[in-house]
Amino acid sequence: NPNGMVNRMPTSGNYILSPGSWGTEVADLVGQPAYATLAIETEYNSSSRMLNIQTKAKFIKEALGQFNLLVCITEDSLVAAQANNDPTIGTVPIDTNYVNNHVLRGTVNGTWGEMLTEENVITGFDYINNFQIILESDWTPKHCHVVAFIYDNQVKSLLQVAEEKVIK
Repeated sequence: NPNGMVNRMPTSGNYILSPGSWGTEVADLVGQPAYATLAIETEYNSSSRMLNIQTKAKFIKEALGQFNLLVCITEDSLVAAQANNDPTIGTVPIDTNYVNNHVLRGTVNGTWGEMLTEENVITGFDYINNFQIILESDWTPKHCHVVAFIYDNQVKSLLQVAEEKVIK
């Protein structure tokens, strides 16, 4: 470990890829034209810990199928123990001061998100969605981000991703 997926699609029949192959797979995707744009606006009330989120998706290229929108909260700068392969740390390779970033804190609209389009997309149409969530008391808002992505509900591949800070 670490291992990961690139766009939730198989490469040579494998979904799980080693870090050495991520760059090539990502480079192939970056050169492809985007199907959609995705923007996020956030408004945070520190007194109530209420976070208002608005997403705006627009398909700029025709796409067939059903597409979902998933909205998540991540947090950076969490210090915790982490297994490590570095022998300079000690005989037990645990780094007790490891800084974790991009930690998934939860989803805003369910495990799989919600339907953004039913069948065929309307090119140029603004798909606007509004959400509210109260941030948990152990989350530090200045380290939190909203991550939203559009994905093909049948094959689960991603079409677009956006990220925005909770506190700008």
